[in-house]
Formats: sequence, structure tokens, C-alpha cells
Amino acid sequence: MRLVIALLILLLPVGAQAEPVTAFLGTVAFAGVTYGQIILFVGTMVYGMAQQKKAERRQRAAAAAQRDAYNAGLQDRTLNRMATDSPYTFVYGRARVGGDLAGILTSGSRDEYQHVIIVHAAHECDGVEEFYVNGEALGPLDANGDVTTGKYVSVATGTHTQQTTASSIVLTYTPVTGTVTGLIETTFDFESGQQGWATIAVSVVGSVVTFSNPGGKVVQLNYQYRQVTSMVRVRTHLGTPDDPVDAHLHATLPSKWPATSVLRGLTYSVVTLNLNQPEFQNGLPQLEILLRGKKLLNFRTGETVWSQNPAEVIYDYLLSDICGVDAADLPMADYIAAANDCDDAITIGPRYTFNGTVTSDMNQSETLERMAQAMAGGIVATTWGIYAGKYSAPVMALFQDDIVGAFALTPGISDADLYNGVRGQYTGVETGYVATDFAPYQNAAFVEADGRELWTDIPMPFTDALQRAHNLCRIFTEDQRNAYMFKAEFSLKTWRLRVGQRITMTSPLFGWQDKVFRVTDKRFSPSSMVELSLKVDDPSIWDEADAVQTSAQPNTNLPNPFDISPLASLSCQSGSEHLIAKDGTIISRILVTWPVATTPSVVRNGQIEVEWQLVGADVWNKVAVSGSDTEVYVSPAEDGSFYKVRGRAVNSTLNVKSDWTYAALHQVVGKTAPPANMQNLSITGSVLSWAPNRELDLKGYIFRSHYGNNLDWNSAAPLHEGVITEMPFELVTRPNGVVTIMGKCLDTSGNESMATANIVTNLGDPVIANVVEVFDFHGDGFPGELQGAVLEAGDLVALETDSFYGSDNQSAYGPDNEPAYALSSYAQLRYTTEEVSVASVLAGSIMTLEIEYQGIDLFIEYRLAGPGSAYGADSDSAYGPDEEPFYGGPGVWQPWPGQILAANDVYQWRVTLGAGSTQARITELTVTIDAPDLVEYLEDVLIDAAGTVVPYTKNFRSIKTVTPTLQANASGAVTIEADKSTNLAPVLRAYNAAHVPVSGATADVIVKGY
Repeated sequence: MRLVIALLILLLPVGAQAEPVTAFLGTVAFAGVTYGQIILFVGTMVYGMAQQKKAERRQRAAAAAQRDAYNAGLQDRTLNRMATDSPYTFVYGRARVGGDLAGILTSGSRDEYQHVIIVHAAHECDGVEEFYVNGEALGPLDANGDVTTGKYVSVATGTHTQQTTASSIVLTYTPVTGTVTGLIETTFDFESGQQGWATIAVSVVGSVVTFSNPGGKVVQLNYQYRQVTSMVRVRTHLGTPDDPVDAHLHATLPSKWPATSVLRGLTYSVVTLNLNQPEFQNGLPQLEILLRGKKLLNFRTGETVWSQNPAEVIYDYLLSDICGVDAADLPMADYIAAANDCDDAITIGPRYTFNGTVTSDMNQSETLERMAQAMAGGIVATTWGIYAGKYSAPVMALFQDDIVGAFALTPGISDADLYNGVRGQYTGVETGYVATDFAPYQNAAFVEADGRELWTDIPMPFTDALQRAHNLCRIFTEDQRNAYMFKAEFSLKTWRLRVGQRITMTSPLFGWQDKVFRVTDKRFSPSSMVELSLKVDDPSIWDEADAVQTSAQPNTNLPNPFDISPLASLSCQSGSEHLIAKDGTIISRILVTWPVATTPSVVRNGQIEVEWQLVGADVWNKVAVSGSDTEVYVSPAEDGSFYKVRGRAVNSTLNVKSDWTYAALHQVVGKTAPPANMQNLSITGSVLSWAPNRELDLKGYIFRSHYGNNLDWNSAAPLHEGVITEMPFELVTRPNGVVTIMGKCLDTSGNESMATANIVTNLGDPVIANVVEVFDFHGDGFPGELQGAVLEAGDLVALETDSFYGSDNQSAYGPDNEPAYALSSYAQLRYTTEEVSVASVLAGSIMTLEIEYQGIDLFIEYRLAGPGSAYGADSDSAYGPDEEPFYGGPGVWQPWPGQILAANDVYQWRVTLGAGSTQARITELTVTIDAPDLVEYLEDVLIDAAGTVVPYTKNFRSIKTVTPTLQANASGAVTIEADKSTNLAPVLRAYNAAHVPVSGATADVIVKGY
């Protein structure tokens, strides 16, 4: 906005010295009016007189609303804004400001770096004194702009693991003294799938670790290290005319921030945030900068330098694009005088200073009001003259004879506008340049005279020292008490007086003798009268009496909520005294202890996080306890295994966390004894029952089976997956015929009972409903491979032998009814079937096997033998998942569980009967594919007299029944029949009472089969 200035030429007596008069905020135009008709008083609008004109402003609600908006703008100056039309910001003097976000970019493999481009000022600035992130001063930065001290320098403790088969190794990181632990491999535990480890002695010099390893085994080194990282980088550009592109941002993101991305003429910063800092993961932090702001013209010397002088600030603001006043319209003598008065050296330094920001969207009138207030002076809008709040000697003596017209007296200020104390906020170095309430000022003598406390609020956004704010409060309070106002029309003798100057007045009528008044307003008219508003003044108002010492507590001395001290130490214990019973099991635990946290906010309402990790694992387990706690159990933990354990303090409110503190590598001591043997195992139908084991470390129960009477646990087929934890247990996968069912107890360490609980029972023949395919190996003459047997009269019969020990998979002593030292008369019989291709499987089909035999130790195995079974798909991993058996997978013989879900593949079976005194014999061996029932429901099937084929949609292999239900119809049909003579194409016909086929009947149909 540009202020349009119009100069009014008035008819004055010859020789009168007319000063230029300017109309504020517009042009005055006169149409059809002669000079002789002009009856015009041109008055002044004086900024800086707000307190004495308080009552008048109350009557102007619009002005009050503007002030509110203005004050809100001042409060917003430290905020970061994201907008496409943000107002220009001018920084005068020294100010802590936020800015307008010009862009937010990311980089890094995980987008872990966030680059924030923030514009602080719409002009060149003199320098940067500090940068703040979320209110935290960053302190000195290095040449790259990285933080060198404080909370945004991450000194993180980490752990690292390295392996070697040599006898020495150079560690990747320099280890923390005393943290290197060496482990050497021992026997691999195939059952648990865990590599065994034992500790070894190591020697550490710097990053070189040596140890004894004559066998060339794998040695694992675990250690702690510290890594120093700057989490913030700041590069500020001061807005010089030749400022180049930000080098770091251009090098990092050349396509998004090319060399042409220069913001010359603007003061801006490029702030790079490392998002690994937890504080930055909840959104953009508040970014602020303490700037020495705009360089100003010192019209006394002609230099353009940084300045805090309010007169120079006002001069710059009026000439800026915000106001657009022409420099020729400014009375420079006033500005020079005001600038000199502001620079007067008093106890607290310069008499008045100006430090703050203004924006282009602030109301200009309110801004000028606050600017004048900062120097306890005024700005005359009609002449742009200014004056500072300093007592100066009167420039003219007036007498009663100089009054040529009407006059009026105002003896004092109204009670509504009276105050004897001032509250408000200022922004100063004592508070870290954050708007803070200053200590309220109160004049004790005025309080006593008034009989009560009368307060007013005066914000001081451009005042940067508590003493200076206090002095301004005293000036305003005392000045409003000298409210004796005198207004009169004077002769042209007073024409040259300016607002802010002082005069003496002598009047016998009022009893005044050289009484000092200050000109507060001036009006004139063509009738040769000058109307002056005069206010009683006194030098004591403007002195430094009642000075105050700094009492505000600097904000930077408050405890930093983001500064969390790490735990002093961490230690671990385990053993029998630390086991716990949970849900019928005993769990090995590690007791982790530490000294009480030293950060008060953590102890009061924070947390302690403890994490633990099995050596060699990738995932940390976590538990959290109250910030006042000093111990916690972590579980479960594997007996004999080594664990890493670490802990840290957490401020729960801000989610700020300390660095990790690590304990020494810990090997768990826990449960080792096997559980008791299972008791009272029995079976009813397909349901197993047993006496429950009450041991605390019991994990559950496991069951396996053999065909026939066979007590070998290791070769038995599992009857379930996982561990059974509840009793009774119904067999889901069940073999058929005579079987041996065995059970053991299992504890949480993986230890099994020493002996098995056994049942030998006949489970009968399998239930078969829909046979879709049968492989009768007996009927086909037992095609395949024979070992220790011959085909005799259609049966497989074991050969005679003189083996003393029997087959390898037999129990050591054999059945109880055998002689203790009986010699084996017959060899082990082993029959491997030919490969059979199954091609008729429907979804959900069950494959069962029936065998009739005599002999002992029946053991049945099967495998998939089709093309590609052995190796799987080309994309499969060579060895399969880690949890699979070492040599498992397709193509490997597996125990036959009794029945399986069938697939269209190639299968093969291997049947073994043990050697012994009884000759092994197989008289029947049949594999059956049993399809599940298939049902389809059809509605409103229209039937033709010639017959209608049932329009089923499911993939039936065989249709067993077709059940039609005749619906009400007009065709005359009374019955309906289904003809299944054509396979898979049943036909429906409807008949009338004469049993003649008719058309038009409809029926609902149920089709069943498989």
C-alpha cells in the first residue's frame, strides 16, 4: 500500500510562514467551492499518544479490532508458516523470529533427511547470532553448519557383532573399553536349531582384538561403540545481491534444487533435520533465528549499517513499500533530533532502542503507534514529524494576550482511564528473546492517593530490556497523571510550534507564571487562528528515577525437557532363584537392575525401557517400567544362551529418550532336568487321556505312533503339530489297525521325559465314503523293490536268517513276551512300492492306507516322487527355510501318519517289518483316494416334455442322487422323475395324472455326489 499525499495551499496573510500540511491516507478534493467559502480546520493525528486518548479509542471498536489483529501478528513472529501468500517480514534491530516455509525436501535411502527452506526476512540482514530448534539454542556451528554441542549432537552407544576364523580381527568401530566379549562355536544343537557358543579370553588394543583359536573355529566378537552424529545442519543466507545457490542442498538434490534456486534479497536458512532424532518424528519442529536485522540509513552520517535506533527504524518503515512515503516529505530535522535523543547514553545504555519485526499485513496506524511508544514519543501523521520521549527546554513563551479566541480547560483524566500500575509483555535478552511478562510496575504514591490498585495493560513488543520496559511504564504512568489539559486559539505567533515541543505559559487569570506545557495537538484555520492542545509537563517525568534491576529469569535457564541422562549402569542376573511359574510352566528370566534415573521428569512420570536380544538374532524384545523403578525381569530367555541387554530413560510426555546403556553379555542359567514320565495314558475311541504333570516348568505333551507293537520313539510318526497343552486330546490324524501310541512330557527348555507312556490298541479300519481311486498293491503282485523278502502265493514273506540283533529300528529288548535272548530266525522285510501317479484328486480328498500283516515293528513311510519333487520350484531357496529339517523337503521319506490330504502327484510307499522269531508277512496293501461329498442346490429348473438335463455347475466326478421337488405350476404336472441312466447327465421329466410327460413345470433340485 502506498500513502497518497496531497498538499493543501491555504490563503494566509502576506508574510506568514506556512508549513506544508499533508493529508494522511488519501487526497482531499473540493468541487464547486470558492476559497472564500472554505471554513477548514486541519488538525494533527499524533501516534504515540494512545494512553492519554484511551477513552476516545474505546468508542472506536474498529480500531480496537485492528489492534487485536496487530498484537496477534506480533505474537506470531516466531512461528513457522506454510503459505503461498505470506506477508513480507521486516526485522529491525535484533529479533528472534521464525519464518515462512519456502519448501520441504527429503533425501537419503530411507528419506531420513528433511531439508527445510525457511525465509526469515524480506531483505538483507546484518548477521546471525543464534539458531533455535524447538526453543533449544544450537550453539556454535562448524564450517558445514553442523551442530557441535548440546542435545542435537547424538552420541549414541551401539552394539556390533563381527566373526572370524582367524586368531585376531580389526574391529569396524573403536570399542568402548571393557565391552569386548569373545564367543567360540561349540557343537550345533540340531533339535533346537541353535549354534552352541562358549566364551573365550580376548586381548584388546585399540580396535585390534587377539585370542587363541588353534582349530580355526568361528569366533564371534560382541562389543559396544559410540557414534557421534550432528542431527541438525543450518546454513543461513543473509540475502546479499550476489548470494549463490545453497551448495549442500544443490549437491544433495540437484534436480529439485537447481543452481537457479537462489533467493537473493531474502534472508533464509536451509535446515537439514536427521529424522532419526525422535523429536523430529512427530512433525516439523519450531525453527527460529536470532538475527541482527535490516541495515538502516543513518541520515546523520550517510552510512547504511545495522541499527537499533527507533528514529531510523521509523524513517525506514515510512519509506518502505509498506507505507510508500516520499523521503522529501519527511522533516529531517525532526528525525535527526529524535535519533540523537534515542542514542543518549543513560544508565541502561541508549535511552531508547527498537528490536522486533513488522509485516506487510499489519495495520500501519497501529504499527506506527507501537513504534512511537518504543521511544515514548510521537509521530505526527500530517507532517511526518517525530519526537522522542525526552525533556527539552521550552522553545516559546506564551502569555494570556496571545489567546485570540476560545479556550477550554480539562483539569484531569477521568476515573475510567486512570491507572497507577502497568502490566504487559516485552521481548528481551533476559528471556531469550521470547515474549514474557515483565514485573508489573506500580507507583506506590498513586495507589495510596487512589485508595486502590488500578491496572492497565501495555504490550511492549519492540522493547528488549526489562529496565527499559520499566522506565517506559513509569513515564506513561506519571505522564497520564499530569493530565491538566489546556486548549485555546492562539495568534499566528504559534504557527511554527510543532507537536512535542514545550512552551511556558503565563496567565494572571489562571495564576500561571511560566508554567511548562507540552504541545500535544495543533490545528489551524484560514481565519488566522492556531488551535493548540497543551498538556502540563515536568522534567521529572522523563528522568531515570525509580530504576529497576533485572529480575526476569532467563528462559534458557529452565530445565531442558529434551535433555535425558542415560542410565548410569546396567547389570544382569539369572538362575534358579529367578525362575517363574506361568500358566503351568517355569520360565527362565533375566533380572536387569540399574541405579535410579537421574532425570527428574523421568522419575516423576517417565519410563525405563529395557530391551534384550539373543546373540545372533535381529529383533530386540522390549519391556517398559515406571521411571522410578530400578529393576525388571525380562523373559523368556533360553537356558545356556547369550543375551545382549540394554536400557534407557524416557520422558513419556514428550517421547524423548536417552542414549542406550548396555549390560555385559549375559549367559542364561536356568532349567536343565527333564520332566517326569507321563502316567496313566489311555484311549477311548480316538480320545487320549493321561494324568496331568504338575511340574512348574512343564511346557506340554507330545504323542507319536507306530504300526503294530513298536516302542522306538525316535522313528515314530508324530500324531500332531506343535505341543499339546490341554487334556484330553482327540486324534485328528489317526492311523488304522493295530498301533502303538506313545507319549512324553516336555518342559520349557525342550527336555523330554526319559521314558515313554505306551498304548497298543486296534483303531480299526478307516472310514471311506467316496472312493475315486484305489491302488491295490497285493492284487497287482506287489510291484516295486523287495529286500529280505520273496513273493509267495501272492503274499510278501520274509526270508530266513540267523541275525542275532534284529533290525536297527527295533527296541533294544523287543516285546516283553519274547525270550530275552531269542535268536532271530527271519530277516527284516522291506517293500518299496512302485511309483503311482494320482490324477483323480478332488479338493479335500483324503488318502488312506490299509495293510494286513504279521510280524513286529511295522514301519510305513511315504514320499512324493514326481518330477521336481526333490528340488521344488526354480525360484525356491536351495535349502528351504531355516526351520525345515536339515535334509527335509519334497522327495524325502517321511513317516506315514495314517492319512493325508491327497494331491495330484506321484507317490511311493516303503513298508518295513522287523526281523525276529516271527516270520514277517504282508497279505494286503491298499491305498484309497476318498473324495469329499459334493452337493449342489438348483432352483426353478424348467422341465420340457422331452426331458431336461439337470443344469448343475459343480465339477462332479460321480452323481449319487438327484432329488427333484415339483413346484406349483399350471402345466398339469403332478409328479416328477429323475433318470440317471446316462452318467453325469441325469434327466428330469414331469408327468400329469395320466403319467404323460408335460412341459412348463418347474422344480427345485438337489444333486449329491463327489
